[in-house]
Amino acid sequence: RMGHLGVNSILLTKFANLLIIMIDKMKKVRFAALFAAFVSVIGFSSCLGDDKTESYDLYDYVTLTDVAGSTSRLKSMISDTYGLTLEPQNESVIKALKLTDGTYYERAYVGVKLVEDIEPTRTKYTVSEMQVVEAIPYQGFNQNPDTLDAKGYGNHGFTAVSKNTWAKTGFLTVPFELRVLDKHASTFYKDIHMYIDKASNDTLYTRLRYVRENMEGMAYQFLMSFKLPKANPLYYQMRPKNDSIIIKVTAPYNEFQNVESFAKCRFSELVAY
Repeated sequence: RMGHLGVNSILLTKFANLLIIMIDKMKKVRFAALFAAFVSVIGFSSCLGDDKTESYDLYDYVTLTDVAGSTSRLKSMISDTYGLTLEPQNESVIKALKLTDGTYYERAYVGVKLVEDIEPTRTKYTVSEMQVVEAIPYQGFNQNPDTLDAKGYGNHGFTAVSKNTWAKTGFLTVPFELRVLDKHASTFYKDIHMYIDKASNDTLYTRLRYVRENMEGMAYQFLMSFKLPKANPLYYQMRPKNDSIIIKVTAPYNEFQNVESFAKCRFSELVAY
């Protein structure tokens, strides 16, 4: 017969396990709420900003790229939320995104001042001034995923992947929370990899990996874009209806559990940029 001490021990163990599960769920809810609040604050900044930002007509995540049919010799910006083509009035407008080697940084959250008045049916505008609010880290999809676990890492560390993941202008942008020892390390983002795992009729399955040892680190929140491959043999396995597909992102929480998110995308956009 088990004594009171044994019973109490079992109850305490069950309570501790329940508490761990509750804390884990609260962290994930908190992360989603914080990211939603972050997006809301930025979205309203064009209306409620101080004197420095009131002059900007639009704030959005953009991709700097060559646009087919554009009359400008300069790279244009395509906005994620509105799908607008934003053509710089001159080279000085986008100089903040120009790198030392003469190329341009491709992803950013910016505020822009437009030459033309905003109209509901207009899709192209000229930009006279731009403010880079935040440069968004980005890189291409990894084409050799079999090498990612060579060091024994890559199977843990992600505590959340936000449901606000989105796929626009040729990039899959993922807000996530990750345990990391040093988030300021110069090579940090190079150690984060995204790759295509498989494909079905209307779903593209992707996986997110961090290939450094990080179990002892603190959990930090990040936002990163991954350039979708223009061509992949798995695309031919897809048979989407109405040009609509889902991109599923799976990241390892530990060796036995994953966190995941989904983004909707047009199949035609997947290979358009």
